[in-house]
Amino acid sequence: MVAIYLVDGTLWGVDADGFAHAADVVEAPADFSQRLATSSHRLLAQSRTAINTVEVDTMGQIDKLAAFLGRGDAPLVAGTVYAGQDRAGWGGISSPTSYLVSRYGGSWSSTGYSYLTMPGFTMASIQVKETTQYDNTCVPTAITRAFAYYRNEQGKTKIPASNYTLYGRVMDIAPSKGWSKDSGVFWGKIGGFISAVGDDTGYPNTTSKWILSATYAGTMKSAVNEDLAIIFSTQFGSYGNHAVNVAGWAEYKSLTTGKVSHMVAIWDGWKGTIRYIDWDAYMNDSQVIGGVNTVDVK
Repeated sequence: MVAIYLVDGTLWGVDADGFAHAADVVEAPADFSQRLATSSHRLLAQSRTAINTVEVDTMGQIDKLAAFLGRGDAPLVAGTVYAGQDRAGWGGISSPTSYLVSRYGGSWSSTGYSYLTMPGFTMASIQVKETTQYDNTCVPTAITRAFAYYRNEQGKTKIPASNYTLYGRVMDIAPSKGWSKDSGVFWGKIGGFISAVGDDTGYPNTTSKWILSATYAGTMKSAVNEDLAIIFSTQFGSYGNHAVNVAGWAEYKSLTTGKVSHMVAIWDGWKGTIRYIDWDAYMNDSQVIGGVNTVDVK
């Protein structure tokens, strides 16, 4: 997968179908070449001062990608697996307090939390009634969980009552929205996939907003507080090339230093119980590129 940022701030990725971006637009190589040439001319026409005002978050993503590419054969995730954690890095946390004590020391106390009620099936368990079981199903599983949430918690009763039936419908749509058994779904196509499932389940006004530079307070915490389902995708790090459902947030305060830790609760598709992301450690990981798709069924 190759990521290309144009001067207009749009992120494009290359897959088997051509060049795609977050608006779910796919262009053939010849068409994209013309777009790239136009973008280059626009860039050359800008003054140095104007170029220096390019969106800081976008440049930060480029820096992260460049840093990763410079690592050569270094492992995707390096570092210690702390207590209360089942994978290295900033994710896979099953016990936030144990993890915080192990990683940062001192003692910690919960200061607040909020959760969405979502079904806890895994990528493996939701496939048990399918004729063929596949790998690379994190996105279809996350979309299924998001729609099941809206059915169970927000009265969207047109959505199939069985999670297995719902997943089967999602997988029927998946190949037409860019999914393949070998590579899954490029994140720029997830929004169109979500909208297509909305159409199929009787909610044609379903929308998905793509947020490349997600924040804890402005994206993760606010979505949960507004009862909005979101799918979080990352490249590299603890959940490299993977998509998860955001299930809640939790905050802890060090009784030793006063530091506040921000945790994002997720269903990661591998485990049948909630896991957590150490959001502060995630934001400090210079190798990670991540983004969010909102899921608003209506």
